[in-house]
Amino acid sequence: MFRSPLARHAAGVILGALAGASLCLSVLPLGLEWAGYGSRLALGYYLSRMILFAVLVMAAGGFAVARSRHPLLAMSVFSLSGLATGMMLAGMGLERSPRLLASAGATGWLYGLLGGLILGRILAAPPADDRDDVEAAPASAPTPEIDEPPKRPGTDGPPVDGGDGI
Repeated sequence: MFRSPLARHAAGVILGALAGASLCLSVLPLGLEWAGYGSRLALGYYLSRMILFAVLVMAAGGFAVARSRHPLLAMSVFSLSGLATGMMLAGMGLERSPRLLASAGATGWLYGLLGGLILGRILAAPPADDRDDVEAAPASAPTPEIDEPPKRPGTDGPPVDGGDGI
């Protein structure tokens, strides 16, 4: 989608950072609520202190997605950054119980997996164009010689006379 590598890397960092904020404030509290760890609002409040760390880790994952050449590799890289972010947020922001770390890691991994599929397609490098080194000649219609009389339409026969009938 992006031809410029600089724009592709910048978009990867920005989209990864936004994914980290989303994981910290909405997705991880929802996943932990479904696992039975309290209300989503309280979990979001406790995890909001760690948003900077989530943004930085997922931004690094977004940069790695932009550097990868294959969408499936991008998916695996971003899913690992989601796993690391989920476990880091739960371990540093809440508590270090194994069940909580597993739930947070699974939530972050799934979020990173789906996000990596999307980002891998958006930030994929454009295909190499084989005609970049060949300069295209301008297309123009063939021009007849100035001294040559016009030919009969539809034939390669003798030239049309000047209309004097002789």
